[in-house]
Amino acid sequence: MPRGTFHNLPPGKRALIIEAALREFGSVPFSKAKVANIVKEAGIPRGSFYQYFDDLMDLYRYLWDLAVQRKLEYMQQHGHRLVVSGDVFQRLRSLYRVGLQFVIDNPEWARLGVQFYREDHDFRIHFDGELERQGLAFYRTLLQEAQAVGEVRSTVSVTIAATALYQMNRLLVEEYLNDVGVPRWQDDMDKFLQRADAMIDLLENGLRGATNHV
Repeated sequence: MPRGTFHNLPPGKRALIIEAALREFGSVPFSKAKVANIVKEAGIPRGSFYQYFDDLMDLYRYLWDLAVQRKLEYMQQHGHRLVVSGDVFQRLRSLYRVGLQFVIDNPEWARLGVQFYREDHDFRIHFDGELERQGLAFYRTLLQEAQAVGEVRSTVSVTIAATALYQMNRLLVEEYLNDVGVPRWQDDMDKFLQRADAMIDLLENGLRGATNHV
């Protein structure tokens, strides 16, 4: 993580470094990212970079943590968009809409996420553990609350269902990025939400149980 020398910088200078790093990491694979491009864009000496960070991976991890923090803050600030009175499936649909609006409103952070999904497995595995932990914890809480009020069958394994939600969400994003090449979040909002709705429909029918069996 960043050293104290980075945190002691004036906010404006920190912002320049973050913006430069976002442009670099959001435009090329991590293996092709260069310190030289970041320091040139930020207008700082190369030596200063190593006073702030150990290496490029140190900077990337900082940006990734910051991206998660920014998204959480956005979700909290725009929480009024969530349909709190709806059932768990309606809340999932609303969460997708707010999450999609985040990437539309924050294109520089969205590009970082898109490039991450295009990194090779060996790179992504360094981050997958923590991402999975956070994702599964969120879905488990959501499903436990839904079970408590009868929206999800009591016989459903929350652990298995949370894993299914997490993995299907990843596949949804990866499928979209593979299909469109260059994402157009604003133009494709309805298309993406239709895919999310189809996924939630599948889960809803499975978790609630069918009344008729063929």
